[in-house]
Amino acid sequence: MMANIQRQMKGYVRIRVHTVSYDRFLNICALHNLYIWDLKPVENAYEMNLSIEAFRRLKPLARKTGTHIRIVKKCGLPFWLFRNRHRKAFAAGFLGGASLLFLFSFFIWNIEVSGNRSASAEVIYRYLKEEKATYGTLKNTIDCKKLQADLREKFPDFLWVSAKIKGTSLLIDVKENDLQDLTPEELPESDLIAGTAGTIERIITRQGTPQVHVGDRVKKGDLLVSSEIPILNDEKEVTGYEYCAADADILIKTVYEYRDSFPLLYEEKLYTGREKSGFLIQLGSQLFSLKPKKESYQAYDLVTEERQFGFSRYFKLPLFYGRIYMREYRLVKKRYSSGEAIARMQEKIEKNMEKIREKGVQIFENDVKIETDEKSCSASGRLTLIQKTGKRVERTKTDS
Repeated sequence: MMANIQRQMKGYVRIRVHTVSYDRFLNICALHNLYIWDLKPVENAYEMNLSIEAFRRLKPLARKTGTHIRIVKKCGLPFWLFRNRHRKAFAAGFLGGASLLFLFSFFIWNIEVSGNRSASAEVIYRYLKEEKATYGTLKNTIDCKKLQADLREKFPDFLWVSAKIKGTSLLIDVKENDLQDLTPEELPESDLIAGTAGTIERIITRQGTPQVHVGDRVKKGDLLVSSEIPILNDEKEVTGYEYCAADADILIKTVYEYRDSFPLLYEEKLYTGREKSGFLIQLGSQLFSLKPKKESYQAYDLVTEERQFGFSRYFKLPLFYGRIYMREYRLVKKRYSSGEAIARMQEKIEKNMEKIREKGVQIFENDVKIETDEKSCSASGRLTLIQKTGKRVERTKTDS
């Protein structure tokens, strides 16, 4: 497990404890957040593991409670380094490792992107790679101010971009030009359009000129409220126009077709409890792995747990380590009864309904029916939903 690897890196001790009241000793450990593991009774005493830092904190508590502690074993990298401190080859290796670490600190080995919504992190990573601001890039070759400007130019929805280097990490923070999040005073001249097709159920216009009425059918993208307000003279003639940020509460009724099905016959994974594990280390693009042997496993899941090595959140290195697990299973053929199939389909429908309600959408009518035959279970029908609409778009300025 990843926790074991971390313990080996930081070091820990196995101790033997003699005391009058072991319950009191363990309660004191819990009270002071001293994490212990692998607790076992041994020869009228108890042995356990704890970190070096926890052991230092435990010593004064042990003196106060009259507890005798003896170190049985010292484990992990710090103790290994101490035992080999006088070996020349080791000293040379350690010096080489320190030099390599110093060299790695001049490069970018981690990229974090936050605040993005219209463009996925993967799209931004690809662009950064094109701009040669990616993993393995020398830090002093990245012009953060230019990168900020380039990102704003490449992604028009990015209102503000921050690019900075911290440790061996490149941090990109984005604020998008989302008109929906601005207050009425901050909004530019803008229209409201239909975000989906349907029938207008209600419209209350606070600002702008409504283009639809209750009962009108609209298509996705149709103009609902215009930012253009006509200016009339005393004779009710249009003498010009003024523009605003259209503002309205609009509800739309939409009918959706609902269809879902699954077969009554299915296969279920039954894990046998047999499991093997191996290790992996990746340095840069080079992957070194010791995979477990398949042996007699006919079917298995391969699960990888991987972590990037670093000294802090922002000081990462191009070194990944972890474990590979091979978990055996066998496929068991099963069949839903009619009642089980209907119950499962009802559960699926209810989960979908819950997702709809979480978005603030009202389910006006549910006309979905469930049917089963010899081979499958199916659900079909119509859902009538009432939801808010009125997507804000910046007014397209014309020469007039």
